[in-house]
Amino acid sequence: MAAGTASKVSDDFGMASDRNKAMAFALFKRLSLDPNKYSSGRIESSDMTSLFSNILCLSDHQVPLSNEHEWVAFASSFPNDGDACLLALKHLNEELNLKSVLLDNGLKPSEADIVVFSAVHSCVSRLANTSVQKFPNVIRWMDYIQDKEDFGGVFAKIVVDKPEFIPIPELGHHLLGLKEIAKKKNSGDNKANGPSGKDSGANEKKKKTLEKETAEKDAESNISILSIQIGIIRKASKHPSADR
Repeated sequence: MAAGTASKVSDDFGMASDRNKAMAFALFKRLSLDPNKYSSGRIESSDMTSLFSNILCLSDHQVPLSNEHEWVAFASSFPNDGDACLLALKHLNEELNLKSVLLDNGLKPSEADIVVFSAVHSCVSRLANTSVQKFPNVIRWMDYIQDKEDFGGVFAKIVVDKPEFIPIPELGHHLLGLKEIAKKKNSGDNKANGPSGKDSGANEKKKKTLEKETAEKDAESNISILSIQIGIIRKASKHPSADR
């Protein structure tokens, strides 16, 4: 029993040590610090809260934002156990329900996002697909952070399945398509309701009679039936009874 307890403590320390390393190098990258200025042994032996504060002291970092240390404490106490890990992720998922980043700074990540990302990454990367679907806000947030921040390869990329974006057709093309559909429909209706059989023959005969009458009228008014003569006027005089 004692051996099992010692093994668990060793595993927990190893997990915490790995988290510390990941967080430290992610912060070094973000703050443009030289990681060689902070010894590896010091990183492994420090608790996450102290490590975070010490790294910030090495930089020209501004005063910590409101609630930043609360999220650092959350990351520091993030569990390794499966069930406890899921409960912590549930809390984080609820916090991110209406946020893009942890400190609600619009769309700009803070150091708090880096620290919490470092703490939850290993847990999230081990989740089955069915479990991942329970934490949509966490997955959305992690996808956003890993796209915005350059971690220098410290973290394996969390693969997120995203629905394919299908653009809506342009309005003009869409209306043109509807017009063509309506035109074809009307054409089909006309064919279906058009004359057939006996009625069709009667209509054709009536049409020919009308064409014949029209041709005869055109012939009567043809200019070729007029007698047109051309002469030369040689003399013109005023008529005796014409008004003066």
